[in-house]
Amino acid sequence: MNFLHRLYLYSRLLPLSGVKRAAYLKKKKYLYHQGDNCNFTTMNFGTEPYLIKIHNNVEIASQVRFLTHDDSCLVLMNALKENVMLDKVGSIEIFDNCFIGANALLMPNITIGPNSIVAAGSIVTKSIKPNTIVGGNPAREIGKFDEYSIKLNQSSKVLPWIGLLKDRKKNKAEIIKLRKEFFFKKNE
Repeated sequence: MNFLHRLYLYSRLLPLSGVKRAAYLKKKKYLYHQGDNCNFTTMNFGTEPYLIKIHNNVEIASQVRFLTHDDSCLVLMNALKENVMLDKVGSIEIFDNCFIGANALLMPNITIGPNSIVAAGSIVTKSIKPNTIVGGNPAREIGKFDEYSIKLNQSSKVLPWIGLLKDRKKNKAEIIKLRKEFFFKKNE
């Protein structure tokens, strides 16, 4: 994809919400495959988006980077000073019900199994098993999806704004007010 095409694509994607951005990319068939109910806050799908396959109900946070190639091949070809061609590329596949946290880096030749979470800032160098939460550099297992779901469900029940989330737009001001009181008033 040339520079002008990328610039045009970014200008179209920048003002969109994550859900609308995902819908636009799906309509344009930008990735090899994209499932339903996706939310892409990131805009960095690398130089080979045709090597990325994303299934259903996947949320990708801001500044997530997809790296499907290794340009060190260019340095090696020049260093060898022989007429040799080298290439190292790989696909990235994200299965159903996954969340990729902000600033994560997804390296080539990985799959992220269904019901998985990649913590913010993680560098994923190996495939992730289903029902797993990973974090760190390199990303390692730090928890299980099912256990985290139960824990989050329990901790959410005590939040004073939880009932208002069903209609976030209508209740936005009240949610903000309650969150400020919850997090700051108790410490004053």
